[in-house]
Amino acid sequence: MTYQTTALTAGANETQAAIDAGTAIAKPAPLDDEGRFYSTVVPAGAAQKTIDLEDLYDKRRDRPRRKTGVVRHDTATSFIHYVDKHGLPETETWADLNTSTITAVINAHDGINDRGDTEGPAGWGDHRAILQLQKTPAWTTWLANDKKPMNQATFAEFIEDNQVHIQEPAAATMLEIAQSIQAATSVTFESGTRLSTGEVHLVYREDTDAKAGRKGDLTIPQQFTVLLQPYQGTPHYRVPARFRYRLNNGDLLMSYALDRPEDVLELAFNETVAQIAEETERTVMHGKPA
Repeated sequence: MTYQTTALTAGANETQAAIDAGTAIAKPAPLDDEGRFYSTVVPAGAAQKTIDLEDLYDKRRDRPRRKTGVVRHDTATSFIHYVDKHGLPETETWADLNTSTITAVINAHDGINDRGDTEGPAGWGDHRAILQLQKTPAWTTWLANDKKPMNQATFAEFIEDNQVHIQEPAAATMLEIAQSIQAATSVTFESGTRLSTGEVHLVYREDTDAKAGRKGDLTIPQQFTVLLQPYQGTPHYRVPARFRYRLNNGDLLMSYALDRPEDVLELAFNETVAQIAEETERTVMHGKPA
């Protein structure tokens, strides 16, 4: 048994020695007429490997052969500056509302060839600039609390913390209303019907009467307006909000409902797209690049 094990080990060593010897004398073989690609055998497992001499040269060049990479931007101004600096005639710009992104494919496919036909040469598409619009903290805060019932103390604290965004009525007025509003519910019986069982079915209406201010002299608005910046670097937009309050088992609950904030977000995005199209003098397509 010992002799057999020794023999197998010796055979494996001889096989590896033969592979190493063959590898040592193997020369790289050219794979193209330009002498760029070569095929050779590497010692580990005697596997065949293709060598690109241009890749080896790139590491020793002062500059790469071409531009590649993805650069991400937070504002339209930065994005426009980059596209102006690196843009090519074939550069494409794409806008995607769903992800709030605008992408410039710097080395996209060329649409016109040397003969003037529309079947131009293909581009690598691996040099891109991406503008990822960032929602502001103020926008996120107001959206997070939209239609959310709060007790009086919590609502007043929210208004106080975010009063800088309130435009109409004045922030101080809205804060005083939130702090001083009092509501009472009265019940008015409108009709009664005697059923065949002898029971009386009553129809009634609940009316909530609310007052605000130290003397109850403040008018409680049905709507107020906030001024919000949806994305960083974009203008501020007026967003109407409906003011709501109700009694729930004796507890006063208050909330607000923003009026179609998704339309404001879309408007801010489209105006950013228009700004980029104008300042880069390029058509912006809607969708996602390949």
